Amino acid sequence: ELQRQQASLPEAKRLKIATIFSFAPNEEQSAYGEIQDEELEPQDTAMPQSSKEFLEKVIDDYNRMFKTNFSTDGKEFQNYYRDLSKRVKSKEVDLLIVVGMFLTGFDAPTMNTLFVDKNLRYHGLIQAFSRTNRIFNKVKPFGNIVCFRDLEKATQEAIKTFGDTNKLEIILEKSFSEYMDGFVDQVTGIEVKGYTAVCQEILERFPNPQEIETEHEKKEFVKLFGELLKLDNVLRNYDEFQEIDKPISEGYLQDLRSAYVEIRDEFLNLKNYEKAKDLELDLSDVEFEIELLKTDEINLDYILALIVEKSKNSESKEAMKAEVSRVIRSSIDIRAKEELVIGFINDTDLANLKDHDEIINAFYAYGKECKARAIHELAESEKLVDGYQLFIDRAIQRGYAENSGTDLDEIIPPTSRRKGARELKKHQILVKVQHLVEIYKGI
Repeated sequence: ELQRQQASLPEAKRLKIATIFSFAPNEEQSAYGEIQDEELEPQDTAMPQSSKEFLEKVIDDYNRMFKTNFSTDGKEFQNYYRDLSKRVKSKEVDLLIVVGMFLTGFDAPTMNTLFVDKNLRYHGLIQAFSRTNRIFNKVKPFGNIVCFRDLEKATQEAIKTFGDTNKLEIILEKSFSEYMDGFVDQVTGIEVKGYTAVCQEILERFPNPQEIETEHEKKEFVKLFGELLKLDNVLRNYDEFQEIDKPISEGYLQDLRSAYVEIRDEFLNLKNYEKAKDLELDLSDVEFEIELLKTDEINLDYILALIVEKSKNSESKEAMKAEVSRVIRSSIDIRAKEELVIGFINDTDLANLKDHDEIINAFYAYGKECKARAIHELAESEKLVDGYQLFIDRAIQRGYAENSGTDLDEIIPPTSRRKGARELKKHQILVKVQHLVEIYKGI
């Protein structure tokens, strides 16, 4: 059925699905809660022929997907287990279907959701749930458990048995309505604002994010928008959240994100360090939720797809540039590319480009020309010596300008070391090279 549903999808959008179950007779496994030891060797009571044939079929699918050569025979099944484990941890597999395996001792912090169709209890339940409940980062602050059986009472009993009875409220996430409307924390007694209230407060206090001027306003905005990012990250895991009309429009949200990133740059960028030090307002308690900004994948491919879409709709260049700039400024990863992308729109007759591929190819050709020109201009202005091209090319390919070693020293023009002049020159060139890296990375 899964194969049938995916057949009509483009290959890039098809889920990579794998399956594994033990040589133990899975049809006879107890549904009462325990998890049996994993069996990687054939047992006296072999698995039924129908199950073995199905397992061989799914391994054949896996072999075609990843160009491997595993089977159910002897050590090849153990090798399949190890290879599958590695690919799940590296996020090469989107959905893993298991019976009696990968539920104990398997640690993959990136795993997001566990779907359960078995009556688990006590240590078996805790072991199974723990497969997905590893905290990975701020984007994954908890795991999702989707139960096709009623396990609420069994979950509470397991937590009381193996954990702290007083911490049920911490371990189990709140309901969708509580995150939307707010709730009182049972442990601290503090009233926690819901998504609706936070959105309304932002709309009332910051109707135009580009007009946030005072340092106090900036600090308050960063804290409030950080709350919104955290709530949004949690609510994305609830199906109901996808179905409601959001109080904040997509365009306004991009303006908020753009303002948030600009304030972050102002407070944290090296070039503004001295300015930030002299502020009368204490910013030591301001935390920027940068990882949560990256949950929306706005990258160069996304921007180019937007240009393709706008050009097909025959929108004016000015309208297109306004929309593209708004989206770029809301992304911390590609903000530096704004001038390059807008320059491409200005200098290119998009109407003469027939399809998506022509626009993409035209952009990358334009980007490479601009990159070559920018590197040459930097070399001329800083009087860099031979070897600068290789150094900058490697930095762009790597994604950062390397300060250690002697490579940077070797391209700097002769400069006196008196009063730190050479170190200052080295730092200035490094900053300029890093700026090129941020613009031309990926081009």
